[in-house]
Amino acid sequence: LHASLHASPLAGRMGTEVESDIELGSRPQSPTAAAAAAAAGGVAGAHTARKIRTTRQPKSAYVGVSSRSDGKYKAVVVFQGQSIFIGAFGSEAEAALHYDAVAAPLGKRVNDDDRARVLCERFGTETNAIIAAVRDVDHALVRTLAKVVCTRYCAEACVHTRPIPSAAPPAAGSTAPVPLQTQTQADAQPPPPAAAQRL
Repeated sequence: LHASLHASPLAGRMGTEVESDIELGSRPQSPTAAAAAAAAGGVAGAHTARKIRTTRQPKSAYVGVSSRSDGKYKAVVVFQGQSIFIGAFGSEAEAALHYDAVAAPLGKRVNDDDRARVLCERFGTETNAIIAAVRDVDHALVRTLAKVVCTRYCAEACVHTRPIPSAAPPAAGSTAPVPLQTQTQADAQPPPPAAAQRL
């Protein structure tokens, strides 16, 4: 077979392909695979394509967020052919916030429209820097800026939503200041009209 291919006028490319197949040999097949190949009209012992099964990580409910095998959640923004890895975070919500910090200035779909608008309005300098860093393909700077924006956003959100501390009762034996007496409703009423005219 080898000699007849070289002697034929079509020996060019076909001959080298056949030579490489002959040199490589064929993978051994199980008896059931050989029988299935023969039934399908193939040759027993020919190369077979094998499907490699990979375990896919479950998708997150958030845009741009996926889980990792170590239990963390990664945020990735895909923009004009760039896959920008923003970071790995302990929770999906934190990863989604960092995703929105980068995706909103780029005009990408975000997880929370109101939050994205606030991020762009309050942190205009940083969002403009994010756009410039993406344009310059400086992904390390993008990650740093996203972290700065998210840290400042969370700090402001905590200040606005922090509950007012209630006055705790004084501990036994402590000398707490006595609060001032508040006006009663009788004291708070305006004086009668006759008294007001005399003044």
